[in-house]
Amino acid sequence: MIARSLHRRAPDPGRGFSLIELIVMIVVISIISVVAIASTRTTYQSRQRAAAQVLASDLTALRQRAIATGNAAWVTFNPTADTALHTETLSGSVVSIIDQANGTQRGTRLGPASEGGFFTGVDIGTINGSTSTTTVGFDWLGRPLNSGGTPLTTNTAVTITASQGAATFSAVTITIQAETGLVTISW
Repeated sequence: MIARSLHRRAPDPGRGFSLIELIVMIVVISIISVVAIASTRTTYQSRQRAAAQVLASDLTALRQRAIATGNAAWVTFNPTADTALHTETLSGSVVSIIDQANGTQRGTRLGPASEGGFFTGVDIGTINGSTSTTTVGFDWLGRPLNSGGTPLTTNTAVTITASQGAATFSAVTITIQAETGLVTISW
């Protein structure tokens, strides 16, 4: 029996990749990129919608507080600080509503100032198309008021925006209905 030695060529370290290997790698990288971008988009839109739901819930609770206590309750929207902080009128003075759980002023905080930074990248965009600080209140009947204490005759629209890098997402709008004070969200 003749022994044959099977000689294999050692891989040539300078050989590189074949065209098929390169195409497969490009396809795999493309698929991973698409999934990562879609996942990031979904995350930011989920945060934006969650922020809108939190703010709408806080506004509804503030309205209910005004009805329950008989005192005007207020929210001051500050798009620059991404906050919507709560106050109420007691004995003719406007005072902060304090959260008993943590001793801070009640309200909604978005952006980096949000609880644990969860709403980072989510901002209060505009209030009735303006980026100025705006105060809206509720009277003992739950009707919305302007900062002067006069009942509102037009709806108040608050937009919640989200962005991640250069990508921006469609705004979510929270509306405080004139006359009734009911709070709705539209995506």
